[in-house]
Order: sequence, then structure tokens, then C-alpha cells
Amino acid sequence: MAYVTIGFDGSQSSQAALEWALTEARRRSLSAQLVSVWSTPFTTCGPSALAIPTMMTSARTAAEHAVEWAAKAAADAGVEASSEVVEGDPAELLVALAASADQLVVGAHGRSVVVRSLLGSVSTAAVHHAVTPVTVIRRKPGQPHHRVVVGIDGSAHSEPALRRGLLEATAARAELSVITAWGHASPDLVGEFSGIRTPSDEDLRGLAELRARKVMHQAATESAAVPVRLTVAYGAAQHVLCRESAHADLLVVGTHGWGAFDRMLFGSTSTAVLRRALCPVQVVPQPV
Repeated sequence: MAYVTIGFDGSQSSQAALEWALTEARRRSLSAQLVSVWSTPFTTCGPSALAIPTMMTSARTAAEHAVEWAAKAAADAGVEASSEVVEGDPAELLVALAASADQLVVGAHGRSVVVRSLLGSVSTAAVHHAVTPVTVIRRKPGQPHHRVVVGIDGSAHSEPALRRGLLEATAARAELSVITAWGHASPDLVGEFSGIRTPSDEDLRGLAELRARKVMHQAATESAAVPVRLTVAYGAAQHVLCRESAHADLLVVGTHGWGAFDRMLFGSTSTAVLRRALCPVQVVPQPV
């Protein structure tokens, strides 16, 4: 049975992630793998760092209690679940345990300093190593918008994210809103006219739309069971997507592309989308 891996430490953010993931699991007939990771606490003593046995016991016990709480929530939601309590680096372990999962779901912030770094470390690990989508949840889900947003740039790398967005929208019976951005600073678009002439706004927008529709055709969105709408928006990708996220239940992005979306998970764009998006963000890696 396909399953979703859920990182849980009992924090408010991970509770929101658990709620979202259990809804996803129930909707798509997935089981849940509940994972609570604890790290050995160290204290400094002169030039050395020492592990205190009582602190280790406390950390492990807290992780066990957290996963027990999550297991009860899964049972109450009618979702079949297994539990894992493991020691080590949260990002590495969660990504490894989710290698065969439908997706990994994590909260954006945790209880401890170590876990609060989870967003950045897990996201980075997912980009470079994960073979499964990673969904980051910042807050408890609000009123549904019945809308899934997927960002594409018209390259072949956009297709996995688009197919994933279509899957999510179909399961949620929501509209799929396909967003592609264009601008005068988009070298991939402007480069098409290099040596020919200076492209107009209409030229750049038209090329962005043409590329997007080609990917949509390849992803067979024409035969989708849900409404699919394309928006060709002017502006930087991160600004466009963060704005669209205000009226979405999920924002889906890929990891590679031609232009602005090629940098979706790096530098300022990754910070903007993963930290500023107003809905859950699902990152879809390229197929191996």
C-alpha cells in the first residue's frame, strides 16, 4: 500500500503538517508512516561536549510521546499508520525513510533549535537527494479554496510538477491553476530573439504561453477530470507564486527549468516561496 511519511515532533507546525497529511492520506487511500526523530543533547564542559544520560532519556521519551499522539490522531482519522522513533539527523533520516513514500510531509518549524532548522535542511536534501515529493506546511489549514496552483516555465522539467499538481487537484476535486511567469529579465525568453530583433511584451508573453501550453498538452491536462486554467503572469516567479498562494490549498513546484523556475529552490526564490507562501508548498524532484 502506498504511504505518506510524516515528520512529527508535537510542535504546532508539525501538528498542522499531520492534519494536512492525514487528510491527504484519507483522500488518496494512503497509509501513514509517522516518524519522530530525536537528537542526543550535548552540554559543554570546558573544551569538551558531553552527552547527559538524563537529557538523552528525556529527548527520546518526548519523541515517543509525540509519535504516540500522532498515531492516535491517525486512528481517529481512520488512516492506517505505522510509527518510527529514531535517533539522528532529522533531515537525513526523514528523507531516507521517505525514499519509497508517495511524499514526505514536514512542518516548517519544530520545538527545538535543531528541529527549527528542519525546513532548510530537509528542503535542501530533497532538492539534491530525495526521489519523492516533499510538502512543507507552515500553518494549520484554513478554509479550502478548492484550488491547486502549479508553477511551470514551459521546459520539459516542468512536466513532473504539472502531473503531480494534476494528481493533487483531481484527488481534492479542485481546480488546477497553472501559472507561468514572464518578464523582460527572463533570459530564456529574451534569448529566443537574440540576433533577430528586440522582443516586445507581446512577443515575450506569447512565447511563455506557447511553451506552457506545450507542456500542458504533453501532460494531458486537456483530458483532466478537473478544470485546468492557465495564467501567464508578468513578474518574478517568486512574487507571482507567493501572490497566487494566498488563494490556493497547495502550491506545487519543480526543481529545474529554463529560467526563473530553474532557481525555484535556490537562493532568494526558495526563501520567498518556502517561507512566504500562504499555503502548503510541495516540491517535486526530477525523475531519476
